[in-house]
Parts: sequence; C-alpha cells; structure tokens
Amino acid sequence: MLGLVLAFSLSGERQDAGPKAEEAELVRIGKELLDYLNLERQLIDLPPLKIEVVLQRAAVEHNRKMMAMNQLAHEFPGYPPLIDRLQKQGLPFSLCGENVGWSESKLARFIHQGLMTSPPHRANILNPGFTHCGIAVGKKGDRYFLTQEFVALPSMPRNDAAEQSLREGIDRALTETGGKVAWIPEDRWLLRRAAYAYLQGRSYRFFPEDKGCELVIFKNSKLEPLIVEIASYVQRKGGRRAGIGVALNPTKPGSMRMLFLYFVAFRLCREPDPQ
Repeated sequence: MLGLVLAFSLSGERQDAGPKAEEAELVRIGKELLDYLNLERQLIDLPPLKIEVVLQRAAVEHNRKMMAMNQLAHEFPGYPPLIDRLQKQGLPFSLCGENVGWSESKLARFIHQGLMTSPPHRANILNPGFTHCGIAVGKKGDRYFLTQEFVALPSMPRNDAAEQSLREGIDRALTETGGKVAWIPEDRWLLRRAAYAYLQGRSYRFFPEDKGCELVIFKNSKLEPLIVEIASYVQRKGGRRAGIGVALNPTKPGSMRMLFLYFVAFRLCREPDPQ
C-alpha cells in the first residue's frame, strides 16, 4: 500500500484521490509548512517563496518514489538526480535544492522544527537565492513523508492589461455565438512562462499531459485578430475551461514606431467525462 500523496494548491483544489478526512489533513500540513517556511524567511528579511505548480508535480513524484521504496533519499538506483528531474520538467532555474523527511507526527510545527535543526535543510529554507518552491506531503501507514523542492526562477514582465483585454474580448466573441469558457487563474503564471519560453525558442510544454487539455501558442501584432482566432479555436474545439498567458516582444520594423508582437499561450480543457 503506497498511501496518499498530495501537493496542495492555493485554490484548495484536490490534486489526488483519497479519503476526504486524510486529504484535508495533508492539505493542512502542506499549507502550514509553507507558512512556517516563509515566516522563517520573513524573520531575516527574505522575500517569501511562491508555490510553483511544476515544482509541486516534481515534489509529488519524488514523494511517491520514497514511499514506494519506504526510504528517505534524494536519489535511488536508476532514478534521475534532482537537477535532471527538474530540467525534464522544463524549468529554467539557475539554482535548486531539495528537502526530504518523514515524521510520525502530523503537527506541521514539529515537522518544520525538525527541518530547521538540520543545517542542510535549514540552509535551503533560508537560501536568499530561491524564489519558488513545491511541497508534497504523503502518508503511508502511520508515517508522514515530505518533499520540498526549491528553485531560483528568472523574473518575468507581467502583462495583466493584455491578458485582461484578451479574456474580455474572447468572452464577448463567445457570448455572441452562445459559447462560454471558465477562466483558470491558477494557470496564468505558468502560461506566461510558456509564452516567454516559446518567444525565446525554448521548450514551452510545462503542463502535464492532461486528458482533454491542449496548449497552443498564438501570435499577432494586434489584439483583435488574436481574439477572433482564439474564440474561433474555442468554438471549434468545444472547450469549457481555459487559461491564458501573454509575452510581449517589442519590435521596430523599418520605422521609429514601436510595435509589439503578442505571444499568447492558451490552454483549453474540455469538461471531464461524466462518471
């Protein structure tokens, strides 16, 4: 029996199946561990770490491996090391680290104190270079397993106004034909990163291959044609949930006038099949 492994999301969405009471307990532990971690950083004037969904996935995978082996370790025979695991996820990190642990206590405070008394684990938590983290908590029998992944990711320009204009325009276009999508705000940061990765000629497929979901890149120098193209794509595919992220590439094509080329990472998901 492998038990239940869960990477909590800030929206409270379920990330894995399991008994509701046990799942709620793991969500609580994960959120409290993030709070304790960022409190430690605040005490020495360090910025808080942000949850990153790709790191969450990496943390879950490693936690499952440890539970399957019933062993704490950063590496296993035939299993890739941390750097390889994160590079496989497409993360453009400049620095990375990992904490693992287990406990028979479900108190996040106790688990966190154990990490802080270990110099290598403490160093990861208080590393000023890290910007994002992923936290997975699992339970096997009476033992709680923990994986914390840390990375330094480059900062990205925010294009809130362009994203808002696209969402509103797509909503208007779909309403005219009786269509509608529900926007997924949790996807925005990762989709921005996908758009910038595409712009820079790097791999942009950071999302897991969810059944019924597609990630597509659109580009144009004007928003209105993008709205029409994306709305037409939604109608053609029949999607019901969507996320959007925008990267801007300024250009001066033969004149002094500054133009922008919009790169749009658009993720469309169809409604899950009824059970």
